[in-house]
Amino acid sequence: MRTSKPPRLSIEHFGPLRCIDVAFGDLTVIVGPQATGKSIFLETLKLVIDRDAIHAMFARHGMAFNGSEEAFLDA
Repeated sequence: MRTSKPPRLSIEHFGPLRCIDVAFGDLTVIVGPQATGKSIFLETLKLVIDRDAIHAMFARHGMAFNGSEEAFLDA
């Protein structure tokens, strides 16, 4: 029987997050003091989950960034 690795999200140097590596299980709980990056982590997770839909929406409206972070941020 082949088992797959649990999904994970790693983030470095983003807002208050210096080095985060979370492997998700059946139930993953994010806890910590205020202003330590819990919300930023969850917002980033949502962006990762919605990535394909976001790309499709941009394409549908004729917006292409060609992998350029600067072009995306300028938009």
